[in-house]
Amino acid sequence: MTSPPGAAVLEAVDVHHYYGAFHALDGVSLALRSGECVSIIGPNGAGKSTLVNVLTGTLPPSAGTVRFRGRDIRGLGPVSLARLGLVRSFQLVQIFPALTVGETLEAAVVSRLRHGTRLFASLARDRGVREDAGAVAELFGLGDKRHRLARELPQGDKKLLDVASAFALRPEVVLLDEPTSGVSTRDKTAIMEMLVRAARGIGTRAVILVEHDMDIVFGYSDRIVALREGRILADGTPAAIRADEAVVAAVVGRPSAGHPGFRVGAPSPEPAGDSVGPGGSAACRVPRRRGGAAPPVAPDPPSGPASRFTGSPTTRTILRVEGLGVSIQASEILRGVSLDVEPGGVVCLVGRNGAGKTTTLRTIMGFLRPAAGRIELGGRSIVGLPTHAITRLGVGFAPEESAVFGDLTVAENVELPTWTRPTARPARERLELAYAAFPRLRAYAARPGTHLSGGERKMLSIARALVLDPDLLLLDEPFEGLAPTIIPQIAESIAAIARQGRAILLAESNIHHVPTETTRLYVIERGEIIYGGPPDAAGRDPAVARAIGA
Repeated sequence: MTSPPGAAVLEAVDVHHYYGAFHALDGVSLALRSGECVSIIGPNGAGKSTLVNVLTGTLPPSAGTVRFRGRDIRGLGPVSLARLGLVRSFQLVQIFPALTVGETLEAAVVSRLRHGTRLFASLARDRGVREDAGAVAELFGLGDKRHRLARELPQGDKKLLDVASAFALRPEVVLLDEPTSGVSTRDKTAIMEMLVRAARGIGTRAVILVEHDMDIVFGYSDRIVALREGRILADGTPAAIRADEAVVAAVVGRPSAGHPGFRVGAPSPEPAGDSVGPGGSAACRVPRRRGGAAPPVAPDPPSGPASRFTGSPTTRTILRVEGLGVSIQASEILRGVSLDVEPGGVVCLVGRNGAGKTTTLRTIMGFLRPAAGRIELGGRSIVGLPTHAITRLGVGFAPEESAVFGDLTVAENVELPTWTRPTARPARERLELAYAAFPRLRAYAARPGTHLSGGERKMLSIARALVLDPDLLLLDEPFEGLAPTIIPQIAESIAAIARQGRAILLAESNIHHVPTETTRLYVIERGEIIYGGPPDAAGRDPAVARAIGA
């Protein structure tokens, strides 16, 4: 059964949801009609993910009604709703790490076919299941990765696999929670084009998109719903939302070009073709860019402020990586990566999804052992040291996935590291440093980790690393999942941390998010450094700009 064109396929009527005394949703009403792509936007903590959870049966509404195809879904869980045609992807990737890409998609297909206990037998014998899963893999650009374990994928591909699993269920309505977070501008466009093709190819009737990238929101939406503090601030066409000053001030923000939170913020090149959103309406003119090799550039590094970390007698460099090579299951991930990080400076490692940014940081932290090259901290080799030993030498790490202990409160999460690394600074003083960098966390001190938005989890992850009182702080995609109005605040917090004399190495997919205080920029592509030097010079280099989708 499908809904007639223009009918409301999914509807929320005066929906409320409470986390204890906290009112996450406060009287939200909206209707998703057949043929629409509706984007839900709002600052971090506005209630976007909570709304998606309520709409898909993951959370029950505390009050109000949710109807799918006219049926009240109260009491129906996500599995029952998926079988009815309502599915979702997740802001925080939900995949089976020990399964291959192909097996993950096959499991979704079998679930749709309701084979039940015949799951593994079906995976082994059912040719139709394999063919169906293979078609979905090809649709999402994962065809050549079907035999790779999900845990070995770059974070962006894990996100894509999560979304592909949702589409493998062939939904009538799909809700996508930040499907393009953590990837470059060019990759965002490619992912959205995949979603458009997938929605058309399998006959999806309507899409709800939760997204922070306003170019994506305005380019692919038929309608936009803006949330603030659990309430609907505005509901209208992209043109109406763009003209709404209240929404611009609270949610959208101003264009990033020239923004004080960014070092490189030039507008994207003029687009060269039209795109049509899943609802069938004309969407943005999507830029078409062509890749190209970029010549290596390596000017001398600028000098930075003095630090309490002295490093080796002959250099002020706190971290030196030379000729780093890393292979995973016979695949060469990093080749000859070299970079330096100085005390008191912010060094950015920029590259597209799968370029090698996370692998570089995880190798520095000791999670992976290099096949070649050197890693020195203050003149001392740390290759082969376990992660906890590297941490005790003064290295903090905030991973891309922002791992938070959901059963602990914000305060308990922040306090955890105070006993893991002995320092001369009292624990209370270290906690105050973290709360000073991220004041919002102090207000949420008693809130459980499960009740935080994606952006709030990101803040908590960085704050927890900062409590270690590190000399070197590694930040993997610190701006991922953050609303445009929040990014400048986090960028300033990171800059303030550097001004304390700490060294920061920051991995980022979007060059427009490079902070103003960046002292040196490295661009990585396919596991190799193709540029190292001042950020402004990278923004002027067409070859480098093409490589990172600037």
